Amino acid sequence: MTNPFHFLKSTNNRSVLCALTNEHPQIIAVVVACMESKQAAHIVSCLTPEIQLAVIKRIATIQCVEERVLCIIAEELKQKITSAEYIEFGGIDIVSRIFLLVDSSTRNNILNNLECDDSELAQELRQGMHTNTTIRNLVMEGRLIEIDK
Repeated sequence: MTNPFHFLKSTNNRSVLCALTNEHPQIIAVVVACMESKQAAHIVSCLTPEIQLAVIKRIATIQCVEERVLCIIAEELKQKITSAEYIEFGGIDIVSRIFLLVDSSTRNNILNNLECDDSELAQELRQGMHTNTTIRNLVMEGRLIEIDK
């Protein structure tokens, strides 16, 4: 049997993640187990810790899945990915730009609270803010110009 998830090799990981967002960990586990290891590792690393645990436990204990069930899951996932238009928004860069515009008290309060909850994300945001501050300063000094595409 050929892998019914072969289409995932050429699918953007972000699209796969968006399509799996509201799926049950059992479905995610089946999909991830059928992916190439590198792509599977990326998908798992992007899941929340709770979902990561549930998915890994299921992959480790899965014995077998009916071929027709795999085909149904693969077809539904493919349909989700190809029929949906995912619009990227959010991310570190957006939050960093927002942080440049809020008052320092608000920004520090958010970052301090985030530090307790997710220190890696807080660090990424601090780095992103630093990068955006540097770019803004260069633009204001006239040392960086915008280039039309």
